[in-house]
This record gives sequence, C-alpha cells and structure tokens, in this order.
Amino acid sequence: ASLAHVFMNMNSYIPSLGASGAISGILGGYILLYPRRKVRAIVLRGFMTEIPAFAAIGIWILFQVIEGYMNRGAEGGGVAYAAHIGGFIAGLALIKFFAIGRSDTPTPTRQI
Repeated sequence: ASLAHVFMNMNSYIPSLGASGAISGILGGYILLYPRRKVRAIVLRGFMTEIPAFAAIGIWILFQVIEGYMNRGAEGGGVAYAAHIGGFIAGLALIKFFAIGRSDTPTPTRQI
C-alpha cells in the first residue's frame, strides 16, 4: 500500500502515516472470500441496511479509484487514495496464500 502511494506521489515531501492501506487489504481479501456475505451499511442519512459484501466494497473501491484519479498530483496532505488502491490489490493477490489451511466457513460471531 505504501509503495503504491510513494509511486503515485514521487515528488511529495509530505510523509504518509496510517493503517488505511492495510485495512484496504483486508477488504480486498474479504471480497474474494465472502463476496455474497451480508454486511451492514449506511446507505442513506442514518438508514442502515444489509447488502452483499461485493456491493459495499465494490462501491467503496470505485470511490477510491475516482477520487484517486481526481486528486492525482495534488499539493499538500490529504487522503492517500493510492495507498488504499494498492492495499486493496495486495489483499486480492495475497488472500489465497494467507487462507491456506483455514476452513471456508467463517466463525460465527455474537451480536453486541
């Protein structure tokens, strides 16, 4: 994720800090492992519903790509969209490796 950010912002002297690229990698892996699993999402002002993971994450990554394109070459700090995209791609590429030996069924969780 950080390599993608550095590659897309080679002339920047502003440091990059955060874990959003790693979280994006988790989203990339999740969409491959559980694409149809329902996730809770806020779709309208305060309205919560359950939608398939591929829809929620697909909309999110599309937003990252669009915003990343629109903000390329921007001066100053901001959101590291390239790190989000790079982390997501890394998650897609690496999840099968990390999932070796694990069951396909997610562990049930309790609701809090």
